[in-house]
Amino acid sequence: MNTARRLQIITAYDERFQEIGAIAEKSIRIYAGVHDADYHIYHDIPAERPPAWAKIKYLIEEVQRGIHEFILWIDADACFVRGDVDILSQINHDKEICVVNHRVPHSRIVEWPGAYVYRERPNTGVMLVRSSDWSLAFLRKIWDKTEYIDHPFWEQAAFHDLVGYWGEITLGSRQNEPNLATLAKIQWLPGEWNSVPTLIDGEPSAPAQNPIIVHFAGMPNDSRRIEMNKLLFERIPLSSPRMPRGAEAALRSRAATPQTGQDR
Repeated sequence: MNTARRLQIITAYDERFQEIGAIAEKSIRIYAGVHDADYHIYHDIPAERPPAWAKIKYLIEEVQRGIHEFILWIDADACFVRGDVDILSQINHDKEICVVNHRVPHSRIVEWPGAYVYRERPNTGVMLVRSSDWSLAFLRKIWDKTEYIDHPFWEQAAFHDLVGYWGEITLGSRQNEPNLATLAKIQWLPGEWNSVPTLIDGEPSAPAQNPIIVHFAGMPNDSRRIEMNKLLFERIPLSSPRMPRGAEAALRSRAATPQTGQDR
């Protein structure tokens, strides 16, 4: 693979999501600078499907392009709040796609007061994808799951289907039957890579631990804007140990001005 950088970080938003997406974009620019990654911000959201599906379209295009070894997608309502860990240090050599698998409450156990049954919910809001034939085929299968175009979970429902996690997306009419062959290629990232505050009751560890990416899924946009601005590299260290002195201030300054992704 002919590339100077292993990682490309991408997101997408249009003018309807400008205020929120710009905050996510700023965090991506800073994180990319810390870890010598490329980035690109897509502003053309395809009209034929709900906006959440854009990630699959653009991930397919990035993998087909073959410039980078890994592509990291981040939803435009998520932002980096730490920059001291390189996400490429997290991936196992035999895995193709990495996401966080949240635990959310399913039901109470009547016989045991205070006890709950939890279910797993892989979250595609942050996806690290290896540029490989396997990943490309898997992403195309997600795109071809047209029965989920207008599902409340959109492309995430298609992901659940392909890994055999049917319980939640069918409202319990079909039980989970994990696809072990597919799951063997998928890695569950630690919760700090997609920490969702609205899941605080479902996964207490994710918002409580030291998050790297905070994902404001299911929030009103006014709340997203306030919380994203509050957290954006203000209270949590940005620097990685290998950064030279003064580099952090320079990155913050550079991030204040939108730029074209370095691979374009």
